[in-house]
Amino acid sequence: MLQLLQPLWLFTLTGISIPVIIHLWNQQPGKILKVGSISLVTESSKEYKKSLTLSDILLLILRCLLIMGLSFALTKPAWHYPANQKGWVLIGEENTPEIYSHFKPLIDSLLKTGLELHYFNEGFQKEDSTTILKSKNDTMAVKPLSYWSLVSTLDETIPHSIPLYLFTDDYLKHFSGARPIVFPNLQWFVYTPPNAVTPQAPLYEKDSTVLRITLFTGKDAEGARYLKAAIDAIKQFSKKNIQLSVTDNAAAIQKKQDWLFWLSDEPLTKEQDSKNIFTYQKGTVTNNSSWIKATDNISFSPVALYKSIVPATSSNDSSLDLWQDGYGHPVLSMEKRAHGAYYLFYSRFDPAWNELVWNSDYPELIYGLLEKEPVKKASGDSLDKRKIDRSQLLPAFTKENETKSQAASFKILDLTGFCWLLVFLLFFIERLASFQYYKTEIND
Repeated sequence: MLQLLQPLWLFTLTGISIPVIIHLWNQQPGKILKVGSISLVTESSKEYKKSLTLSDILLLILRCLLIMGLSFALTKPAWHYPANQKGWVLIGEENTPEIYSHFKPLIDSLLKTGLELHYFNEGFQKEDSTTILKSKNDTMAVKPLSYWSLVSTLDETIPHSIPLYLFTDDYLKHFSGARPIVFPNLQWFVYTPPNAVTPQAPLYEKDSTVLRITLFTGKDAEGARYLKAAIDAIKQFSKKNIQLSVTDNAAAIQKKQDWLFWLSDEPLTKEQDSKNIFTYQKGTVTNNSSWIKATDNISFSPVALYKSIVPATSSNDSSLDLWQDGYGHPVLSMEKRAHGAYYLFYSRFDPAWNELVWNSDYPELIYGLLEKEPVKKASGDSLDKRKIDRSQLLPAFTKENETKSQAASFKILDLTGFCWLLVFLLFFIERLASFQYYKTEIND
C-alpha cells in the first residue's frame, strides 16, 4: 500500500501547466515558399483548418513527467507491505550474557523456530546470538531505562498477533513510573543476578521528637494528596513522629507548626507563626519545556518541567535557590526571615505542571526539605542491586476482547530515494531529447 508522508507537496503538480503553456506559446507560423510563376497553378477550393499542433509531443511528455516525478519525490512516498514475522525474543541490554546463559535452552529453541532476536532498549535493535555472547557487562555504558516504559512502547509498536518473549533482570532500578497495561502476547521471564538484594525498610530508631506539619489545600486538593502520600511514606520509613493535618480552612490551622505547606494562590494570612512556610507563588504562568534539578544534590535525576511561574520581583540577596530549571531560573527558593524560613515554589504539585509527583525521588526531595539537608544516596543507579518483588513486576494484561489500538503488521519501504533517481533520469533524457530537437530545427 502506497502512503505519502507529506502529501502537501502535491500542489506542485500544478506546475505541469508550465511546459504546456510554453509549447503552445512557441507555435510558429508556416513558411512562405516563393516560386517563379503561378500561371500554371490552378485555383483550388479554400479550406481552413482551425487546430493547433504541439511542436514536439515527446518533449512535452518528458517535461510533464519530470515535474510529476519531482512533486512525487517531495511527498516522501513509502510502501507498506505485510511483515511476515513469527515473533520476537528480547533480551535486556544490562547483564545480557548472564541472562542469555541462564535462559539459553529456551532462547535457542525459540530462535530455531524463526523468531528474531532483539535488544530490549529504546530502538529494539535486531541482533544475533553470536554478538550477544561476545558482549560484556558494561553497566556504566548502558543508559538506565524504565522497563515498564519500554514494555508500553513495545506494545504500541509491535502487532498484538506477534508473540513476544522478554528476558530481563529484576533489579528494582529498572521499574519506575506507572505500571503498563498491555496485550497478553507478551511473556516475561526474569533473572535474579547473584548479587541482587531484597530491599528492606531502613532500620531507623524511633524518633521521639514531634514534627508538626499542616497542609492547607485551598483549591489544590489533588496536589495536597500527592504531598500527603510523600509525607506518609517518610513517616513510615524514617520512623519519625510526624503529626500531619490536612485542611482547607485557614482558621483551623494550629499555631506553632514546624511546617506549613500553603498550597493555594490565596494570600498567606499574617498571623501564621509556623517555623517553616512553603507557599505557592502567584504570577504569570508560562510554558517551560525544561526540567527541575536540585542544586544541592547532583545524585537526583532532573524531573520534567512543563509550566512555571515567572517571579513578580527579582529574588533578594538573602534567598537561596534549592531547585532550578534548565535555564537557571528558580523553581524553589528559600528566604530566611525573622521568625523562620519561607519556601517560594514557582510551580505546582500537579502532573500538568511537572512530573515531580510521579518521580521516585519525590519523597526523598520532600524529606530533604524537612531535614534541612539533602538526602545523600549511598550509590548511583549503576550500583543499585536491589530487586523488585515478582508480584509487583509484571504489567497488567488486557483481555482479548477489550478495545485497544492495534499496531499494524506492516513494514515500511521508503521510496524517496528511488523517486529522486527517477527525477535525475528523466532530466537527463529530457535534456538529450531537447538537444536533438533544437539540432533538427536548426538544420531545417
